Amino acid sequence: MWPMLLAALATACGPVPDDNGGTNNGGGNNNGGGENGGDYVAPEIPETPVSANLFRVDYFTTLEAEGNYFTMRDAGVASQFISSQEAPRSVAYMFDLCNFTVGQKQPAVQMAYDNKAYSFFLQTGPTKAQTTEGTAMVSRYASSSIVGTTGADGVNISGVTFNVGLSKSATLTFYSARIESVEEVEKAVEHFGVSWQNDGVLIASVLADQKEAISSWLKSNFMGYRVEFAESKGTPYDVMVLCPAMMVCRSIEQMKTINLPYWKVTMEKFF
Repeated sequence: MWPMLLAALATACGPVPDDNGGTNNGGGNNNGGGENGGDYVAPEIPETPVSANLFRVDYFTTLEAEGNYFTMRDAGVASQFISSQEAPRSVAYMFDLCNFTVGQKQPAVQMAYDNKAYSFFLQTGPTKAQTTEGTAMVSRYASSSIVGTTGADGVNISGVTFNVGLSKSATLTFYSARIESVEEVEKAVEHFGVSWQNDGVLIASVLADQKEAISSWLKSNFMGYRVEFAESKGTPYDVMVLCPAMMVCRSIEQMKTINLPYWKVTMEKFF
């Protein structure tokens, strides 16, 4: 298998709330339920957001099962979108199904060059022949660390850590994945549960007919988190956002720029 490709491409040039959880003190398969043996429910959130603590991620995806995102789509349009975005600018731009193939150009590299930003490749699937399934990311933030597991227990999830300036400085890790079963979530929690209870944000494409089962498993087997789905319709996958209880996903808006569909994920961190 090709080596982990998480940072190989660095260049310096609304939803329906489902604030549930499960039980577990840091990831793994501990017995689920809240203190009284019931399902975990995240604490209530302030009704009014604090604008200085809001941050955004633009997640470009068709929510299809396969196919390269930039087939029949111009990466130059995405690059122009990044350069022309007015404040508040997004922390990161993620491109689902933007696979890496040896010997072929990765569109995110040119986007990063055009915008004096950084590009990253987050492996979210296996390597077949010379192609590795994954998500491309562009960000104006330099990464302080790269994390991930590729192939361990059948789990392919990767993340990039940034220091984000809010009302206070916050170190956040943004993960990407394509999830198709409860078993994958269970294994992912074993690897990344601690981060997802503290400073990790998972933005993933999840098989739509597995959402209810995944939500149910999380309620009974994990704690200290919040989860929301975009409630997209007519596509095999949906957008899933998982974060610590000390954050919240305020909205997941379906958007489009020219012919590039994307979801604007707006989140808030509590201090």
